[in-house]
Amino acid sequence: MMKSVLLLLVLLLTVLLGGCGLNLEPPSSLMKSPKVEKNEQALKEQIKKDSLYRTRPFLLTPKHSEEKRSIYIEDFDGDGEKNEAVFFYKNEKKPFEIKMVFYQKKDQWEKVATKTIQNYGEITDLSPIQVKGQKAMLLAAGFGYEGISEKKMHIYRFSASKIEDVFQTSYTRTIAADLDGDGSSEIITLSLQKGKEFTARLFKEDNGYFIEQSSLKLDSSINGIEQMKDGYYTKGKKGVFIDVGVGAHSASTYVLGYEEGKLIMKLDAKNKEAIKSMIVYSEDVNENGIIEIGKTVVPKGWEEEPFVSLPWFVYYYELKEDGSLKEVAEHYPNYEQGYELTFPKEWFGLVTIARSTNEHKLTIERVKDGKNLFTLYRFTNKEWESQSKSYIEIENTLKHVYAMKAEEERKYGSLFHLLSENIRD
Repeated sequence: MMKSVLLLLVLLLTVLLGGCGLNLEPPSSLMKSPKVEKNEQALKEQIKKDSLYRTRPFLLTPKHSEEKRSIYIEDFDGDGEKNEAVFFYKNEKKPFEIKMVFYQKKDQWEKVATKTIQNYGEITDLSPIQVKGQKAMLLAAGFGYEGISEKKMHIYRFSASKIEDVFQTSYTRTIAADLDGDGSSEIITLSLQKGKEFTARLFKEDNGYFIEQSSLKLDSSINGIEQMKDGYYTKGKKGVFIDVGVGAHSASTYVLGYEEGKLIMKLDAKNKEAIKSMIVYSEDVNENGIIEIGKTVVPKGWEEEPFVSLPWFVYYYELKEDGSLKEVAEHYPNYEQGYELTFPKEWFGLVTIARSTNEHKLTIERVKDGKNLFTLYRFTNKEWESQSKSYIEIENTLKHVYAMKAEEERKYGSLFHLLSENIRD
């Protein structure tokens, strides 16, 4: 499973490759049910038959949304069936005009309504939202321009014959999440003007309108917002994690909670415990349902090395009720070779990487006495043919085999993970 600590090169590639999709085959979830897949395929076929465009269209995929979809099939009319669909496209001859199309399925998919959104070049955010007491879903959509931080969010309601725009607000980043567990989505926006203002706002639906319910001032001296994510920061309490850049390459994390109708600061990015040398995305690394905050750490003995030559450990922390951080995981990610090691608890704070001129061998050793605890070997497939009898294979890719030497180290094989299940080196 991909772990999200960043080297600057990895972050750059992510930014460059993570924009709007420009093809008719949208990214799809691995967890889709067969019915949803069948519905989506039938819809795509109908879109082609309808020939909505005279020149080749570009279906748009939101840039920042967690679900990278270009077609949203949901219960937008509240009849209990996911038989309505919304998608966005733009014509290559009109780069600042986006078309929004609403389809409904009866016997077959039929186009119900189309809306033109002028003066925007890309979709930055998309999220279906639920309103308490209503079965119908709404859709929050964010629009903007490449390279310009201020964007515009609209919330749409769909009916049998039209698309209704029920709310608008400016923002830099946004998410929709049910923070208080009442069954209704809150809209949380971040508005950043560097050096001037950085504000978090929370909007909640009230009798058909979205009202600003709470706001919180943050430190505007940051370089930018790297990630905005909702999730549990402790058992039973949900919040918003905001990973930000604060220096040339340093970073930090805000955690905002929601109590008694107001946003509250649970972790301030100015807290020295939250500051890190490089950006580390907050995520649930140990799969316990709680989001952890990552922090880069230089392995002991490497402190005097140039920054660009450093290996990095990444420590992950849970936020405690008193605002302090409790360490729950330690990882060593090697992005160049495409793997990471997850350390057992008994190694926490006690190990480092042994120095070696052999780039195909990595040893984890105990700091206090230099004892080798685990050695990882990396062979080409050709090399492995002659070495396989002397080593224990842990994992393999198209070109390489990762292995251990000693039988007694077999218990540590589970510490090794490829950074992608589909790695192709």
